[in-house]
Amino acid sequence: MRRESFILFSMLICQVASFLTYYIHSLKIKTFSLGKIKTSALVTLLLVAVIKFIPLSLPLKDFHHLELLILGSTFVGMADENKFNPFELFITCLCFYLLYETTYVIFNDSNKPGGILGFVAFISSVLISGLFYFLRSKRLKSLDKL
Repeated sequence: MRRESFILFSMLICQVASFLTYYIHSLKIKTFSLGKIKTSALVTLLLVAVIKFIPLSLPLKDFHHLELLILGSTFVGMADENKFNPFELFITCLCFYLLYETTYVIFNDSNKPGGILGFVAFISSVLISGLFYFLRSKRLKSLDKL
């Protein structure tokens, strides 16, 4: 797989993981409620299993990279449905991907990537929610002037 194809595939996997987590944990079924953490774990396990069985000609390092990306994307997908709409989640996931790719180069040799994944997911969520909050407040102020 060429590098450009791998980047697009990684972005797609990132979006799928975050949206699956977001929609599964937002289901409100009386007899079946997983919660955010269990949903994140379930989506991670399912997507990693699917990735393992897809015949991709990737080196082992890239598989590990995808596994970490899926796990971090489910962290982004644990966002509260009252605070994030799907468009904001999409932008947050793209921000997560860009920040993750940047920090992956820096922390490539780390044996404990979970803290980095959680931190990058947190930073991307705060950045995007703050950006949309700022844009909404600016738009409301401009509408008040009319």
